[in-house]
Amino acid sequence: LRFGESETDCQTETGPVSHQDYLELMDKSDERYELIDGEIYPLTATAYAHQYVLGKLYVILSNWFNGKDCQPLFAPFAETLIKSETNINVVQPDLLVICDPEKISADGKYSGIPALIVEVLSPATLSKDLVKKTELYLQTGVREYWTVNPEGKTVCQYVFADKDIADYRVYIGDAVIQSTCFPGLEVRLYELFLK
Repeated sequence: LRFGESETDCQTETGPVSHQDYLELMDKSDERYELIDGEIYPLTATAYAHQYVLGKLYVILSNWFNGKDCQPLFAPFAETLIKSETNINVVQPDLLVICDPEKISADGKYSGIPALIVEVLSPATLSKDLVKKTELYLQTGVREYWTVNPEGKTVCQYVFADKDIADYRVYIGDAVIQSTCFPGLEVRLYELFLK
């Protein structure tokens, strides 16, 4: 593997990285990586504001889903999303909600489609989260995607249907996020961000 021009992604000398190449890299490395459309992205340490928001969101989701069939999980937890036989992607979303636990293998790997994915944005991952991951989640059947911006104190909500954006909303100030795939799940923005 060699680093790409942006120094945030890698590819093989002969072109896109295959899923098998990715698995071999993961077997040899202590680092964490994502594979999106044949490119490897190293995962870096996150800042305090990122972890603060992630912690708040996980507690809210964990409390809401307690006793329900679906389960929220947080990174690091690898998620395999298949666009095609030759385009198998592996990402580690900040938060995901799964409703198909039967898709967790005996070795603990998940290969289903999360109903909801949340990414907490940081400067290092902004483009990947807003462009590459939005397209990946749309194409692979994720129903709802939230991007949370700790610096701007905003949340963008994408609702996907039939590989298209069915709805898009931006939440700011004292707004309340209302999930479309989980009626009754609400998150008040003022509970999420550092004061």
